[in-house]
Amino acid sequence: MSLGGTTQINPNADVIGSKHAAKLNIHAAVGLQNVLKTNLGPRGTMKMLVSGAGAVKLTKDGKVLLDEMQIQHPTAAIIARTATAQDDMTGDGTTSNVLLTGELLKQAERYLDEGLHPRVLVEGFEAAREETLAFLDKFKKPQEKIDRDLLVAVARTSLRTKVNIELADHLTEIVVNNTRLFLRLVRYVVYISTHVALVCFFKRWMPCSAYIQREIKSTCI
Repeated sequence: MSLGGTTQINPNADVIGSKHAAKLNIHAAVGLQNVLKTNLGPRGTMKMLVSGAGAVKLTKDGKVLLDEMQIQHPTAAIIARTATAQDDMTGDGTTSNVLLTGELLKQAERYLDEGLHPRVLVEGFEAAREETLAFLDKFKKPQEKIDRDLLVAVARTSLRTKVNIELADHLTEIVVNNTRLFLRLVRYVVYISTHVALVCFFKRWMPCSAYIQREIKSTCI
């Protein structure tokens, strides 16, 4: 029997069972949850980040923490990338995403210890996701007009999770006023650009149109 096609694995590698691997993944997620759970909400604590060059950064923003942390475990890294992707799309919810994922896996560990198969847990998570999306579709309230009060409420809710309440309320008015000013400037630029484009179009094509009309008249004659 030839052994030419075989490859020797690392003799120092650890060989673990599926249950032990699942527990390692769960503990990695719970460890990441424990790091971020203390900075959630307006009463959350600040974290001090020190780089290799000695630069110090104080923040309680979950995205900043996940970007600056050097996460080695694959499961924790996947959770961190998922949470930061949500922040890139919506601008908030990074810490809540990590905490929810960690808590779901923490509760799943209880059922795994009782002998429940992981596939059954995954099916339960998928069913819960569908029920949550259905509830959100019924619970949401469409806004026909986005007024200033709604913008202030949204900005205040987001900013109070980043900084203290007094500073958040002060920044809320600044953010909303500048956002409304920016939207007005965008509308004005779009209007001017459209007007200029139409003027250029007519100046360019009107002589050609007059020439075509003359040719049609001469042909008909």
